[in-house]
Amino acid sequence: SMRPRMDCCFVLAWVSAVICCVVWATSRQTVTVRTDPPIVERRQEPERSDVFLASPDGQWEAHASLLPDNAHRVEIRWSSGDSKGSQLRWSEVIGLWKFDAHFVEFYSQLLRMSPFDGFFWECPAVTAQRVAMGDSFEHVTVRNDWRFADASPDMFFEKLTKCASENGAIAFKNLGGDADLVVPCQSSEVSDISKAYGHLAVFTRNA
Repeated sequence: SMRPRMDCCFVLAWVSAVICCVVWATSRQTVTVRTDPPIVERRQEPERSDVFLASPDGQWEAHASLLPDNAHRVEIRWSSGDSKGSQLRWSEVIGLWKFDAHFVEFYSQLLRMSPFDGFFWECPAVTAQRVAMGDSFEHVTVRNDWRFADASPDMFFEKLTKCASENGAIAFKNLGGDADLVVPCQSSEVSDISKAYGHLAVFTRNA
């Protein structure tokens, strides 16, 4: 069955992405997903926040609300234990991304369930210091009203040839040499890369 391998691949991709973000935050003291416009300037408080998704093991529940500016806001709370009802912190989410496959699948499901066909995934700007201070975690998926470019392996073909059957993802520098790219290797179950690798929405739903 390819499902266990794909779960491991997705965990590897998330862990690699998180490590890159934390290292970058430590050196630059800021991590933003997109800066045009800053999410903190655009976001408005929703009138209500409903339970959007509960994890099968009863550990977490996500509360979601649709904002007036075509953004879907999600925060995650503990639903068991001493922290029941409290919102997950950045430090907790990073640890769960790295070490808890059940949480990775739960979080992937949250992204799959975004109400938008294509979206930008955004979090409030964060630094290593803010993570250490216990900032709460939340994200929004913002509807993309423009078309994402089709996925194409041509530009990084030489790098992608290093993918092996056991690799879920590979990492290398971008063309400018100033950023680390974490790129999923194409699954044997996916024949049309445009349906699974063009952007995060199709990746979480089809890869």
